[in-house]
Amino acid sequence: MRVVKKRRIGITCIGTGVGQAVVNSCRISAMPLLTIGIGSMPLAYGNFDCDETAEVPDIYSKDYVDALEEVCREHGVELLIPTHDDETALLSRSAGLFENVGTRLLAAKPPLLELCRDKLFEDLPEEIKRHFVKSYTVEGFRSALGKGEVTLPAISKPRTGFASRGVRVVLDEDHLGRTPFGSVVQEIAFPRSSDPNRDEFDRVLVAGANPQISEISIQLVYRRDGELAGRIATENRLARGVPVQIVPLDINEIREPVDEISAYLERIGSRGPVNLQGRLTGDGLKLFELNARFTGISGIRAQMGFNEVEFCIADWLDIPNKPRKLSGTSSKIGVRQTADRVVPVTAITERSVVSGRDHKKIVLVTGGTGYLGRQVLALLREEDGIETWVFTRERNTTKLSGIASGSLVFDLDDLRSGRLRLGRVETLVHLGFARPFKGEAQIASSLRFTFELFDLAAAASIPRIINISSQSVYGFAPTPWQEADQPAPATPYGLAKIAAELHLESLKRANPRLASVSLRLCSVTGGAEGLVVNEVTSRLVARVLNGETMTIKGGDQLLDRIDVRDAASAILAVLNLPPDSVPEVLNVGTGTPVKLSYLASTVLDHGRKLGLVRDSRFILEPSGEELIQELCVEKLMNATEWRPQYTLADTVESLFEYLGDGVLDDRR
Repeated sequence: MRVVKKRRIGITCIGTGVGQAVVNSCRISAMPLLTIGIGSMPLAYGNFDCDETAEVPDIYSKDYVDALEEVCREHGVELLIPTHDDETALLSRSAGLFENVGTRLLAAKPPLLELCRDKLFEDLPEEIKRHFVKSYTVEGFRSALGKGEVTLPAISKPRTGFASRGVRVVLDEDHLGRTPFGSVVQEIAFPRSSDPNRDEFDRVLVAGANPQISEISIQLVYRRDGELAGRIATENRLARGVPVQIVPLDINEIREPVDEISAYLERIGSRGPVNLQGRLTGDGLKLFELNARFTGISGIRAQMGFNEVEFCIADWLDIPNKPRKLSGTSSKIGVRQTADRVVPVTAITERSVVSGRDHKKIVLVTGGTGYLGRQVLALLREEDGIETWVFTRERNTTKLSGIASGSLVFDLDDLRSGRLRLGRVETLVHLGFARPFKGEAQIASSLRFTFELFDLAAAASIPRIINISSQSVYGFAPTPWQEADQPAPATPYGLAKIAAELHLESLKRANPRLASVSLRLCSVTGGAEGLVVNEVTSRLVARVLNGETMTIKGGDQLLDRIDVRDAASAILAVLNLPPDSVPEVLNVGTGTPVKLSYLASTVLDHGRKLGLVRDSRFILEPSGEELIQELCVEKLMNATEWRPQYTLADTVESLFEYLGDGVLDDRR
């Protein structure tokens, strides 16, 4: 399977609405992107949607540019996307510094950025300025007011403001006198009289609030060579500066003035995103904002089919077959609301915010009453700082006796009723899945439950999921099997296991901060509670104990069998790794498969030592199916200190002791 290189994209000011919109746009792109969230707040919402994160000082710190350059160097950032106006202007003057470490900067050139930052729009030519509201200094507005050239109310804002910060309504001359020094005062772009929201606009304005109603947002996107690639206009309704309703518009009253503005911006060397904001007034389109960046609704536009972030990434990084034009659709409208998220305390770099909250980590084990699950629970109980919860599909008091001692036990009713509070769980170890001998119906039922459980775990923000998968996903793929090999399952069980893996991978793509891993186990054997005699090693031991002849067909079949104790300790080793260092897939096996004939001889030899076999009970027939099971386990061994501790002879001995408990006692 060909491994596709992911392009490393750095996104700054990750805690802002614009930063989040850029992340969202990257997440819905089919391009192979690895996102790196960069900011000064470890708990910024957007950090937990990125694949990697990096902390830097505040953008106004004198060390900001140097710190950001170091982040780009350490993380191999190929393209850096600034999301704050002040920061973009600062970084554009240092573009060469980033180029030296192999990082391209997705930003307009300084002249356009300076033009955008000055809300007086003094440097715009008159043929373009006529499409903007009139803007004045405070003294200039007072003078124009005295001459009857303007009227109140008006809007004041910082001359180099950002988003809607510092915007005030100036209702009268008293308000004008209290306008902060250095502000810009703009005439108001009143919605035209036919606008259905005009009455509400007037009512909000009279109350002294900024009526963010009937606003038009026009996004222009220029290629790196400066040519206009596409544009989209939407009518937005805002709540406290945040658009909550976004409706696409394509009308001449917008199209014609934007044609003139976009052509002018192209002439002065624009590149990347440019945003215009205004309203349709009685005098046509009147704009009051010009910003050379992505916006808080870039993610919404991406979902509408206008993914400006994806387009610019492809253009800036010279992705093969990149598009030259960008267009959207008018068949969708956008709606927004706040989102909620919880994160594990282990994700916080500054632990002072959670001091005094040391607690046991809760590990939920499904299938804890099963063969492997019992061994995993026994090891977990020996770990300090871990509280174990056990999930079983059906509560069986007799079966649970002694197995779940010291653990909270939950069943399906507890899950459905909410008694099992998944939000408290820090690691889910999913072992509960029907074995192949249970048949297709139970395998399908297990798969359905696995999907439901993983969905619930992701919704509850469980930080880590360890999914126990199987070597059967490889099927007849060439051996030795490595994690990067293309799965080729040949059985319903193998298909179900790869389906569970793929679902977990899709959840991780939706939430990159989810630490998930699928462990592809070889066949597990060994004498322990819960053993079902259906695997070749245990079946051979049972034949010896029953005095039956062992008939082996072929004998050259290569098999990998791991002791149940080693399998449990491997799971624990992965659980103890830092969540962000665990690969998505790991093979778990001995690394030393053996021939079936050798396995049978080992069983027979041990039977002889116990006095259970006095003559040859081993018949080898030349025919038999070809079978090779060989897992490469280097990745697991490199990631952990785990090594198998039990030899095949140890495992066979444990099977004789467990299965021959009564028989051996009689012989002794």
